[in-house]
Amino acid sequence: MRHGEYVALGKVEAALKTSAAIANVVIYGSGAILMPIAIACPVEKVVREWADEIGVKGDLVEICNDEKIVKKMMEEIQATAKSACLSKLEIPNKVHIDGSFEAGWLPDTGLVTDAFKLKRKQLNEHYADVIARLTA
Repeated sequence: MRHGEYVALGKVEAALKTSAAIANVVIYGSGAILMPIAIACPVEKVVREWADEIGVKGDLVEICNDEKIVKKMMEEIQATAKSACLSKLEIPNKVHIDGSFEAGWLPDTGLVTDAFKLKRKQLNEHYADVIARLTA
C-alpha cells in the first residue's frame, strides 16, 4: 500500500469469505493505492434478498452493478472485516461484485486451481479494467 504497510491479502480474503454474502473474493493491493480493493463473487440468494428488500430488479449482473447493492456489500465487507479484527489498512474501501459467475469461480474458468486456490495473475488480468476503474 502507499503507506508503506504490508497487507497480507490471503488473511483479508479468508476473513471476508466468512461472510454469508460472499462466495469467493480476491483482494487487490499495490503501492500505487492507499487501501486494498475487493472483487467478490456473491452468494446469489443473499444478493437477491437484498435486491428484494430495496426494490432492485434485473438479472444477477444488473443487480450486482446497482449502487445500492454495492453499498450494501461494502457494509457487509466492513462489518465482516471488523468482526475478524482486521486493521483499518486491511479493510477494502471499494468493491466490485461480479454476478456473471453464478456458481462462483470454478477451475474451468482458469481463475482458480482445481483446489480452488486463487490464481492472482489470471484474476488481475481478467479484472484489469475493473481494477483500473476502482483505483482511478
